[in-house]
Amino acid sequence: MSRSFIVIIICLLLTQITAANESMCNLIIDLQDIDVEQPGQIIINVYQNEATWNKPDKVYHSISISGLTKEIEVVIDSLKINEYYAVQVIHDKNKNGKLDFRKFPFPRPKEGVGLSNNKFRMGPPRFEDAKILIDEQNVEITINMKY
Repeated sequence: MSRSFIVIIICLLLTQITAANESMCNLIIDLQDIDVEQPGQIIINVYQNEATWNKPDKVYHSISISGLTKEIEVVIDSLKINEYYAVQVIHDKNKNGKLDFRKFPFPRPKEGVGLSNNKFRMGPPRFEDAKILIDEQNVEITINMKY
């Protein structure tokens, strides 16, 4: 094999590796209004689509954070560019790994919650309301916790 052929192969491989790395993006989440007086942990769940949305066993990426402060910044890496994702945040007071609800007089979360796009409504949140497009290398969002 000639040297020029080997150099061309190496250049092609490096181009492929660089292109693969550039297609993966970061979601920078700024969590605000965390009630530090409440015990527990923060759970951040990232979902890929409507079929998996709000299903704890179908989470694309999950992070648990102890040692709470009023604001927390988290970076979720390795997300695909030009894809939609939705983020759900739970202030899991009793550390049971899920969002607890009260039943009376109507179902409502007992623990703090947050959503990408900060769109809250009566009833369960919709993926359509919470979805965000990852269309840059670094996408920043702010999520305000509700208690």
